[in-house]
Amino acid sequence: MEVIQPHDEVLIQLPSETTKLVKVVPDQIIGLGKFGSFPANSLIGRPYYLTWAILDGDNFGLEPVSIAELNSEKLATHAPDAAAAAAKKPKTTSTSASDSPGIALEDTAVGIQVGEDGEDGEEDEDVALDAGTLEQELEREQRAWEKEMKTNKDIRDDQTAQSMTWQEIERLKKTGGTGSGKEIIARLLQSHAYIDKKTAFSLAKYTKRKSNKYLKRIRVIPADVPNLTNFFIAEKEPLKLLEMRDEAIGLLMSWADVRWGGRYLVIDDTGGLVVAAVAERIGLLAGDDARAPKRVSNARKRKRHDDDDDGADNEKEKEKEEIDEDEPWPATPTKRKSGYEQTEVPAANTITVLHAQDQPNLSLLRPFNFDATNLVNTTTHPLSTHLLSLSFLQLLSPESDTTLEKPAPIPDDTLRSLKSAKRSTYHRKCRRQERLLNMIAATRRGGFDAAIIATTMELSGVINAVVPLLRGSGQLVLYSPSVEPLAEVADWCSTLRRSEFLRLKQESTSSSSSMPSADPEKITSLDPDSINPDIDAETLAVLSALPKLPVHTADAHFPIDPTNLLAPTIHTSRVRRFQALPGRTHPLMTSRGGSEGFVLHATKVFPILEGKVEARGRFTSNRRKPAKQREREEQQKAEREASAVVTGVESTEATSAEAADEMAIDHVG
Repeated sequence: MEVIQPHDEVLIQLPSETTKLVKVVPDQIIGLGKFGSFPANSLIGRPYYLTWAILDGDNFGLEPVSIAELNSEKLATHAPDAAAAAAKKPKTTSTSASDSPGIALEDTAVGIQVGEDGEDGEEDEDVALDAGTLEQELEREQRAWEKEMKTNKDIRDDQTAQSMTWQEIERLKKTGGTGSGKEIIARLLQSHAYIDKKTAFSLAKYTKRKSNKYLKRIRVIPADVPNLTNFFIAEKEPLKLLEMRDEAIGLLMSWADVRWGGRYLVIDDTGGLVVAAVAERIGLLAGDDARAPKRVSNARKRKRHDDDDDGADNEKEKEKEEIDEDEPWPATPTKRKSGYEQTEVPAANTITVLHAQDQPNLSLLRPFNFDATNLVNTTTHPLSTHLLSLSFLQLLSPESDTTLEKPAPIPDDTLRSLKSAKRSTYHRKCRRQERLLNMIAATRRGGFDAAIIATTMELSGVINAVVPLLRGSGQLVLYSPSVEPLAEVADWCSTLRRSEFLRLKQESTSSSSSMPSADPEKITSLDPDSINPDIDAETLAVLSALPKLPVHTADAHFPIDPTNLLAPTIHTSRVRRFQALPGRTHPLMTSRGGSEGFVLHATKVFPILEGKVEARGRFTSNRRKPAKQREREEQQKAEREASAVVTGVESTEATSAEAADEMAIDHVG
């Protein structure tokens, strides 16, 4: 069972049907406004999905609410007659005890059949009534029920209907304890002048509204990807998430076949929501390593202390002067590098994020204790090594990127004389440049299992850059708030466009076969016009050895290569919330609208220009044939076998006769 840990961010569902994102910091107070406050230590070590009552006064803290109590309240809400009777205790007759006509009609029918005393005053006789008499009796009972059925026309929900004053409500609030809210609700129901005239729906709605206002209860749920998605869609700005709902994320993860051990390419304009969903699927989002690190913070404190302490710096300089220059510099003990210190790129279970800015927007990963802008403080998080970030410039034209500039080499003697902060900065720049080169090389080699794209950029350019990096049978999954961009992509991969594209490509290939081919040594992955002059020769040599990405020349008729994607399909799904009240169970009429959200997925294939892909083998139908047809086919098969045997015997006899004639001729000769 998952429990709440220190420094975890959790979602607290308030009685007002709103949700609040809170970080559980030990030894601090969590305030919830008018609903009160409680110490954060009351939640640490407790499981999720429990309902808690906020206590005030001497018993300051939280108290769990039992499931039996919650169920009894739900059942009381759906039994409005019992609640009204408990509140007002009116005198009811047998004819008006039920709001349902089915129960009254059933009782009346049974009473007539057994001959009990009815309302018409007939004597107790064991007679069988005919169908006409029974139908008339049922119609009479139906009219009587409709006459006594409750409506809202006699109800006045104004200040005169409630005799309880706000001073009495405040007095009950000050008593504290878990029963203050329930006592206020019970007193409000008793003091309402028209509570017995309310319909089932009206009474349930009134009780629910008062419970949301006066009950001090909270429910703590984990801040995982589904709950965070619902929270941001309902409480925050959904446009920043491209109005992506939880069911759309489920479609993305399902069609991309995200699982542990894969390599995934992500273009995320939702602030990191898609990256968080992928990381959750492959097991990189939670765990003990994802907690707030303490060793890094202590190291930073020691670093600040060393920088501020001048006496310590002077002692270090004196020690360096005492060391003989001829003696070798003592080797530092090797330790396992973690996080941003690693230069090697993992071969599997990675997420490569492509972005158009200097840094990717992954702010939604902060509730999971990962800050993409401050990797120094998140070295123990699994994403620090398995989350790779590249810009489109670094992927498509790395020779023109300024971040690949290697720092000027510093001699060892000069490096020893520098302070620890400057030495760390120099080594960090060297490691960053080496790690960036490894990420570019691993990305341009391709072989990704899927590409998940949720962006507002023009899709043709994105697809042309991403699809060549997928492996065979890799999945391309696109998300869009509206269906029009995805419909264009599906049209670009249609059968007619693919056939015409192949025809034009074959014609161009046949016409250019007589022309001399280009020298393969002159084909490089670098553009001489865009090379950054500050990049050293060694880095340029590494970049020149990178594999060249295929380039598709887009035009108005073929924005993308239609032969690389197979069977593009558009999907959509939406979950609608229902209200469950007596007589009013239907979708919420006040639920948020917004875009539906659509997902397109296609499969990466390698086109074959030499011929068509055809099915091989002998096709056999599984359909059972009629008996006469089977007998006729068996008879024909037997005749063919018999004729083959006869032909074989005749050929054997002819061969033996020819051999005998040849022997006779030889003997005569």
